[in-house]
This record gives sequence, C-alpha cells and structure tokens, in this order.
Amino acid sequence: MRIVYVASRGGNAPVISERAVPVLLSVLVVVLVAVVQERSRHLAAIIATMPLTAPLAMWIVFSASRGDQRQTGDFVVSMVIGSVGSLVFVLACWFGLRQEWGFLVTLALASTIWLLIVLVPPWIGHSPR
Repeated sequence: MRIVYVASRGGNAPVISERAVPVLLSVLVVVLVAVVQERSRHLAAIIATMPLTAPLAMWIVFSASRGDQRQTGDFVVSMVIGSVGSLVFVLACWFGLRQEWGFLVTLALASTIWLLIVLVPPWIGHSPR
C-alpha cells in the first residue's frame, strides 16, 4: 500500500492510493461477515454478495485507462462472464452441500465448473476481446 502525502492547511495529510481502497474494503467486508454471521447468517450472506468489488474494479480500470469508456466497457463485458461463473459456482455449492457431498468436494467441483465457464468462451471464439 502506498501512502501519498498532500499539502493541506494543517500540514501534510496522508491520502491512501486508489489501489489500497479495494483491499481495505474487502478486508472490511470479510470482518463484517464474520461478526454479523453470529447473529444472522441471512444478513451475512447478503453482505457477502454486495455489489462492492465490481464498481471498484470498474473505477480502477476507468481511472487507469484515463477515462476511456470503451475500454472500461470491454472490461465490464468480461465481468459478465465472471458473474455468470460466480452464480453457477454458488448454485453448485448449494447443490453439493444439500446433497452432503462434503465441503471440500463441493468446493472443488464448484471451482472446476467456474473455471470452465470463465475459460471456455475464449476457446470457442465468443470472448468479448
């Protein structure tokens, strides 16, 4: 994490670089889920699936591309494939756990399915770019 100092009226004030923001927010979400799940697993699940990383990732790509909306749009299209893969991953986990396949077996199977979903489109020529 890089801290940049900028001049302010009271002297130098630290400003956290934009790369640290997603990391800090991710840690905050994980801690919040760990604390909240003791009281409400439903609320913890909602917090865990908040649309937080997607807007942050879009912001990072938009900033890095100096405001190039077309490049950011291409990035977002690729995010759709990842989102579909993530939805199928969660559904596969739900199914495997309901079938009592075991936690590690369920994660391995769901991860394999996710990997196939995100890797297959480029192989068949349907990748956005």
